[in-house]
Amino acid sequence: MSQPILFITGTTNGIGHALKNYFLETGHFVIGVDKELDKYEHTNFEFIHKDLADNDALNVIVDLVGSRELLAIVNNAGEFADNPLDSFDLERFNRSQLVNATMPLAIVAKLQANLIDGKSSVVSVTSGDAYFAGHGDIGYAASKASLANITKSMAAALGERNIRVNAVAPGWVDTDMGEDAGIDDLAHAKTPLGRNATPQEIVDLIEYLIGPKSTFVSGSIINIDGGYTAIDTVVQEEFKRQRGDVS
Repeated sequence: MSQPILFITGTTNGIGHALKNYFLETGHFVIGVDKELDKYEHTNFEFIHKDLADNDALNVIVDLVGSRELLAIVNNAGEFADNPLDSFDLERFNRSQLVNATMPLAIVAKLQANLIDGKSSVVSVTSGDAYFAGHGDIGYAASKASLANITKSMAAALGERNIRVNAVAPGWVDTDMGEDAGIDDLAHAKTPLGRNATPQEIVDLIEYLIGPKSTFVSGSIINIDGGYTAIDTVVQEEFKRQRGDVS
């Protein structure tokens, strides 16, 4: 394979946008998919303008990739939709599951013949929300938890070909999704490192997972959250009060 090809979903914004730019800059060929139009032009970038929830999305992806060998599949696309329990909507929930969990599995299943034995990797972007209750969107948290488990199943299935499958679980990241929440100050306060991640920090971890320095890492869900999921906030508050840090 003369030029490594990466297949990345959700390339228009946030982490996916950073992934696309970084890997193009480092000499890779990127095939990207997004429901929003990506007007980015690069000789090594091929774009599929498609909503992953569309009935024909999988066939369009498979047809475009064809027989090309893929160094990596990065399942990055994800959706957060307002869907709390008190106004639960089944269609919204099913869409979250489809886009965030089912399609990553289906894409890997359909493109597994394009992966190279002993060389290729799959990395999915789940979330720290997978470990917690879903409030505003039960479907988002549930789908990210599902994707974490799917990651382990795919790792087990593809391991015999020495193809590694892992996931990263970001906490709060400086993206539009994080900014739209409008609670950066609270996120910083609840994160031991006192800040959000940059998109590039997520990219760096994904680069490691598809690179030659992680050849025995598979079936792992790696938190990249500044310590956010390591904290029991009630116990932390109790400790601060005992120490006299707060009244």
